[in-house]
Amino acid sequence: DACCTGCCLMEMRAYSSQKHLIGTVYQRWSMFTPLLEVCDSDGASIVRIQGSCCPWRCFSNQQFQIVSNIGEQVGTIWKKWPGFNVGHNMDHEYFGL
Repeated sequence: DACCTGCCLMEMRAYSSQKHLIGTVYQRWSMFTPLLEVCDSDGASIVRIQGSCCPWRCFSNQQFQIVSNIGEQVGTIWKKWPGFNVGHNMDHEYFGL
């Protein structure tokens, strides 16, 4: 989260099947929590996605709050940690909305 203090932030663009931009998700710099901003095709902010402050994100369940521009929680994205299991493929994660 604080890696490079905001120098290497990511963005993801979503396109329709006709290759029209639908929107963009920007990673915003935050010292302690994951923070994403979802924008429409014109660049206007729609919602923010905020994660919890947890130093062991790779080894626990996570919840990300979807928050409107007026600060109202409108949803939750969750990530379920499958646990330690050397007998199974560990290249997958479980998400829900």
